[in-house]
Amino acid sequence: MNAQPVVRQAESAESEHVIAACLDVFLDEAVFCWAVPDEALRRELAPALFAEQLRGALELGRIVVAEFPGGGIAGVSIWVTSEDADEAEETAAALQEQDSPELKRFARVAEISARLRPAERHVYLNSMAVSPQHRGAGVGAAMLRYGMDLARRLGLPLHLEASTPDSERFYARHGFQPDGEAVTLPDEGPTLQPMSWQPD
Repeated sequence: MNAQPVVRQAESAESEHVIAACLDVFLDEAVFCWAVPDEALRRELAPALFAEQLRGALELGRIVVAEFPGGGIAGVSIWVTSEDADEAEETAAALQEQDSPELKRFARVAEISARLRPAERHVYLNSMAVSPQHRGAGVGAAMLRYGMDLARRLGLPLHLEASTPDSERFYARHGFQPDGEAVTLPDEGPTLQPMSWQPD
């Protein structure tokens, strides 16, 4: 029987470990590749970008990781609530002011995501990715179940944006429905399809 991933909330004390894992799991993620097309530059910018994004999320217990017994982190996901929206918008505004086309692209994604989210209270999957060597092993599904359980406990709908056709199909298999018009990022960027799931 294949080992199942263990899903848990990351602790602030392991920030360096989580940031290193993010470099592995998000390096080929569609939005990251669009924002920073050059892989060498992605590797260069990633530690600082992830450190900025994850610092507050770790302190608030918003980072959820998946790992196999005896192994390293196989997947990372960031779950927030709609009450965190103001902070996300402030981060986007700060990025927009930076003199960097890559950071301005991240700001653009944050602005679009904020516009696509529903007005009602909800749980939001900010991002989720799995390391290449563990894809297809149930890691993403395990982290998604964690978020769905969280939404169920809170009695709130769950919202996300799928950024590839494969991810859209993945979320659809777990009961997510399209929720609004998709938005395609400029310069032949990925298409963000808002999707939602309602707890039982």
